[in-house]
Amino acid sequence: MSEEMKPKTGTCAFCGQSIFVNPIGEVTQAELDSMATDKCMCPEAQSERRKKERKAKIEAYINKHFNERIGKFVREAIAMVEDFEVDKISINYDSKTLTIWLDSDSWLHLKIQHREDDELKV
Repeated sequence: MSEEMKPKTGTCAFCGQSIFVNPIGEVTQAELDSMATDKCMCPEAQSERRKKERKAKIEAYINKHFNERIGKFVREAIAMVEDFEVDKISINYDSKTLTIWLDSDSWLHLKIQHREDDELKV
């Protein structure tokens, strides 16, 4: 087994547990520690993984539904809701309404409603 293929030890940033990881190529100790933290099953590491996954899902949703300018505004609105600065935010744009809120179980909701007015002006 080559030196690059041997398991190396990293340390969880939260609980300090040493964990074997299998890096590919040359990595720093900080990278080994990050990999170990990602593998660790302590509650704090699990919570951090959930936060990262949540952030990635939010980013994917924003990138899918909004242009860069509105996306930046939506990120700021989400931060305000998550920080409990406001209970709910509604944003009207392009005949749509985006509503952002946290429910009682701390789930973040982003709901887009399409408004289609059937109006004839002659």
